[in-house]
Amino acid sequence: MDLVPLPDSNPSQTSPESTGSSDVFHYSKLKVRQGLVKYIACAELPLSFADNVKFEKFIQNYIQPGYVRVPKHIIKSDCIRVFDEMKKNLISELSNFHGTISFACDLWTSCTAVDYIRVTAYFIDLDWMMQKRILAFRLLEYSLNLVQIFQLVMEILKEFRIVDKFFSITFDDHAANDNVINMFNNYLQPSHGNQFFHINCVCDTINLIVHDGLKMIKNHIEKIREAMLYIYSSSTRQKEVFDLCGSYGLEGRNFKPDFETSWNSTYRMLQSCSNYNLVITDFYNRVQNDSVLCEVDWEISFGFMEFLEVFYNATMVFSGVYSPTSCAVLCELCDISYVFNKYKDHLRFIDICKMMAEKLRKYLESMPPILYLAAIMDPRIKLEGLELLLNEISQNLSLPSLTNMNGIKNVLDSSFNAYKSKFASTTKVSVSTSSTSRKNGIWSRLAKVHEQRLAKVHEQIYGIRSELEKYLAIDFTFSLTLEDLEQFNVLAWWKMHEKGFPVLSILARDLLTLPMSTLVSESVFKTGNHRLLNMERSILPVEIVESLLCIKDWEDADTRDQSWTDDIMDYFANS
Repeated sequence: MDLVPLPDSNPSQTSPESTGSSDVFHYSKLKVRQGLVKYIACAELPLSFADNVKFEKFIQNYIQPGYVRVPKHIIKSDCIRVFDEMKKNLISELSNFHGTISFACDLWTSCTAVDYIRVTAYFIDLDWMMQKRILAFRLLEYSLNLVQIFQLVMEILKEFRIVDKFFSITFDDHAANDNVINMFNNYLQPSHGNQFFHINCVCDTINLIVHDGLKMIKNHIEKIREAMLYIYSSSTRQKEVFDLCGSYGLEGRNFKPDFETSWNSTYRMLQSCSNYNLVITDFYNRVQNDSVLCEVDWEISFGFMEFLEVFYNATMVFSGVYSPTSCAVLCELCDISYVFNKYKDHLRFIDICKMMAEKLRKYLESMPPILYLAAIMDPRIKLEGLELLLNEISQNLSLPSLTNMNGIKNVLDSSFNAYKSKFASTTKVSVSTSSTSRKNGIWSRLAKVHEQRLAKVHEQIYGIRSELEKYLAIDFTFSLTLEDLEQFNVLAWWKMHEKGFPVLSILARDLLTLPMSTLVSESVFKTGNHRLLNMERSILPVEIVESLLCIKDWEDADTRDQSWTDDIMDYFANS
C-alpha cells in the first residue's frame, strides 16, 4: 500500500537553493548535538538515544548522510554545556526584569531515597503574560534540614541575581515550617510593606483531603473497581456488557478500571459509570453468583464523585501555568464548600464531611491576607465579591467569620500606599503606542472612552481621587454576560487598563503572580508520593538531572507549552 503523502510545512516557500539566495542551509554537527540534547530533554528520552545504530541509519538514509551517532558520554557533556548557555540567558533576562518574582519550592525523593529540592520562579512579564521557569534542582544532603533548605534557596536566588526581586514563596507540606519562613523573613527584609508572603500549596491540602476521603469509602470503591477490572480484562465480557446496555435502553459503553495511585482516574471511572450502574450490577452479580455490588455502594460512590468533581476542577485551576491562580483560590474553595454543605447532614456522609471539612478549615484559617488582596485584583470580585465569597464559605463550613472586611480594606490601603510611595514618581497615565488591528483598536478606544466617562461620573459623585478608589468604585464588568464572566481573562484586562492604573497595576501584577501549587501538573492527582524521581533519572548525577529538567522547561516556555493535559481523559474517552 502506498504511503499517504504529508503536506509541506510551508509549501508557499521555496528552498534557498532554488531562488539563488545566499542563505543556504549548512549542516553543522555542533548544532545537531545541541538539538539532540534539547530533544532528549524535552521528550524525556534516555541519554543513550542518540547512540543507536538504527537511529543513525535512519538519519543517514533519509535526512542527512553526514550524520554520525553521538555517544552517551558526549551527550552528557553537551547537556551540561547547553544548560550553562541557556542558564546565562535566563540570568540576564531575570536580573534585568523590572518587577517582582514569586517562587515555589518542593521536595523530591529518588528511587534510591535521596532527597532533592526544586525551585521554580513565577512572574508576569511586561506584556502581561504569565511566565514560569524552573531555576534549579539540587541535592539535599540532609533530609528535611531547614537550614540547608534556606541556604540552597538563597544560593539559587543569588546565582540568578534576583534576591532583590523576591516577593513570595510557596512551599509544599514537607518544606513548610515556621522556622524556615522566619529565616527568609529575617534575611530578605521584604521591601513591600515589610511583609514576607508565604503560601502553603493548596493542591497538597486537596490531595490529603481526597486521600483520606477515599480511605473512608474504600470498601465501596473497591467493589466497583473489581467489577470494572473483571469486565475490562476480557474482550468477551466487554462485548457482553456492551450488548447488555441496549436492554436497558442505553448506548453501548466500554468500561475501564481506574488506577489506585491517581484519584482523577477514580473520578473518571465513576463518571463513566453514571446511569450504567444497574447494567454493571446486573452483569457482575449474575456471573459472580452473589450480590457483590449493591445500591449502597453506588450511592456512596456517586455521592463522593461530587466531591471529586469539585476537587478535580479546583486542582486543574490551581495547577495551571498561564493563568493567575491566586485570585481564583477563594472561588474554587467556595465551590468546594457548597458540596460539603450539601452532604454534611446526609446520614452516609456525616463522618466523611466532618473529616474533610476540618482539613479545609485548617487551610482557610492559615490563609494569608495576600490571597484576599489577590482576589480583589480580579475586576469581577473586588471588595464586594470578596465579602460574598468569605460569607458563603463561612456559612457552608459552619465557621465564624473568616476575616474582618475593614481589616482587609486597611491592608489593601496600606499596600497600595506603599506602592504609591515607591512608584508614583516613575509612573504616570499615558497613551499606549502598541500596534493593534483596526478592529481591536476601535473597540479598545471605545472601551477607554466608556471607562473615562464612568470615571468622571464617579469622581463628580463620590469625589474619587486615587487609582484604588476609582478601581473599587467603577463596575468594569456590568455589561458582560455570564459566559463572558466565566471566560474572563484577568491578565488581558489589566493589560488593557494598565495605563489608567499605573501604580495599582504594579501591585496587581505582583499579587496575581503568586503560585498556589508547587506540584508538577502530572503529579497533582497522585495519592502517594507524588514527587518521586523515576528510576532512569535517579541513577544519573544530580547535575545531569538538573540540566535535563531545566532544559525541557525552558524550551517548553519558549513555545508556551508548559501546560499539561489530563491523559486520563483520553483513557476514558471511549468509555
